[in-house]
Amino acid sequence: MTGAASFTGAALLAHPSVLDALRSTRATLAAAGIPDASLEAEVLLMHAAALSRERLLVALRDPWPAAAAPRLHATLRRRLQREPLAYITGTKEFFGLDIAVDSRVLIPRQETETLVELALDIARREWPDRPVRIADIGTGSGAIAIAIAAHLPNAIVSATDASADALAVASANAQRHGLADRIAFLHGDLLAPVSGSLDLLLANLPYIPDAQWPALQPEIRLHEPQHALLGGTTGLELVERLLRQLLHRRHSPSSAILELGHGQVPQATDCISKLFPQAAVTPYRDLAGLERGVIIGGIPSSSA
Repeated sequence: MTGAASFTGAALLAHPSVLDALRSTRATLAAAGIPDASLEAEVLLMHAAALSRERLLVALRDPWPAAAAPRLHATLRRRLQREPLAYITGTKEFFGLDIAVDSRVLIPRQETETLVELALDIARREWPDRPVRIADIGTGSGAIAIAIAAHLPNAIVSATDASADALAVASANAQRHGLADRIAFLHGDLLAPVSGSLDLLLANLPYIPDAQWPALQPEIRLHEPQHALLGGTTGLELVERLLRQLLHRRHSPSSAILELGHGQVPQATDCISKLFPQAAVTPYRDLAGLERGVIIGGIPSSSA
């Protein structure tokens, strides 16, 4: 916190220009070991002074507004305590949409956009001319459900979560994007709250093995909700429970997409094949080329 202490002095409160504030913020972040210090410094200044990036860059030679200094001081201190940038600004872009986030929900990750792309492709191909019923299990901030509803006009979306706090955030996000009437937010255990037939199931459940928690980045370990990250001893306990719920569901969706953690695809595939021997399991990769999850097709409905 040495960098924080030096920044909280007169240099912070008396920056002669926007450029000076930017340089000082960037140097402080870099000295603290914050990745992408240049980009994050811009975002903190934009947030503190309520400026767009274009306006910030145009105003570099302008005096730094004195009224913004205390806010920059406060936001920088939070970042130096390794609070994620998205919690400080209150939003995270996901699939071209601004999603409001706070410490009640996991911050949406860019790699999860691949799951949305795949879901949209499947829905448009398989059910182009009728309403398509989609379930987002473990919705968190609502990012997946909202992205699906925003880009698929014929989608009827159910979004579940075990956390009432998370559902409050998700519901507010849906209202913010004018999609509250298209998404039903349901409180309960995984698939259990969803009734009736489904066409497509989506799930980005907690999948980090419990033993890995101490080694996670401080932004994650100290600030993001633990229940939204940890998946038990193997990391796949929630995934396996969801699959067993699916096994006993009378009207199962014909397809499902599951996001998984690093190296978990073989174990998940083995579990799926044992429970649904007739289903087709196809691994998929994210935009970085990393194996990210599986697509399950041909899921039979239970006769129970």
